[in-house]
Amino acid sequence: YANWLSPSYASDTNPAGWPQEIWDLSSFASLNNHPTLFFYLYGDCSRHIVDLVHGKPADEKYRLLDAFFRPYYSRLPGFDPDSAKQILATEWLKDELNGGASYCNFPVGSEAAHEDVLAFRTGCIERSLWFCGEHAAPFEECGGQHAAENILRAYGTK
Repeated sequence: YANWLSPSYASDTNPAGWPQEIWDLSSFASLNNHPTLFFYLYGDCSRHIVDLVHGKPADEKYRLLDAFFRPYYSRLPGFDPDSAKQILATEWLKDELNGGASYCNFPVGSEAAHEDVLAFRTGCIERSLWFCGEHAAPFEECGGQHAAENILRAYGTK
């Protein structure tokens, strides 16, 4: 894991100094590791990236994403920045069905936020509406599985 809190050396591609977080998936235990660097983006930075690449051909997306991320991954110890074979970015922010592309959070001082989480997990069965993702998960990374199980139960197949 690496975190660039407020990088100032990429002012041409990141003038706002958006923080960058990266996970090295090659450091996982065998069977789960693979040569992937995963950048976790959010807020204005994620909107910028999606706007940058939305609707562009694959070769132009690669060029734009490489220009944005190279100042960070090129600084990793022992990493050859020219070894990157592919750079992918989701464009789910532009998907009309994504619900505004927002993450769930509970501001400091929120009271009874656990009730919101329970409502996410339950969904609106009578309206065939279920939520998935980490905000609806009973524990990390299982929100999709939880929602699928709720749907199967609602239709009597589980």
